[in-house]
Amino acid sequence: MIFDAKYKAAPANGQYPNADHHQMLAYATASGRTDAWLVYAGPGRPAQRRVRNSGIYVHECPIDPSGTPCEVIRSY
Repeated sequence: MIFDAKYKAAPANGQYPNADHHQMLAYATASGRTDAWLVYAGPGRPAQRRVRNSGIYVHECPIDPSGTPCEVIRSY
């Protein structure tokens, strides 16, 4: 599995930086995987985006860290 946790807040508008998606595309391509998870701290809803002209999907996973560890785990 490919995960990349970013130490920056999830964007309020839900538009993650292209550079982060390109990085995930590179990881997935290099390892021969079709799915990669991009994790950010902050509110929001999970989303899945297919990289154009590829079979690779980037799963955006905003995680709200404001609760206790158990609450954070249960919220996902």
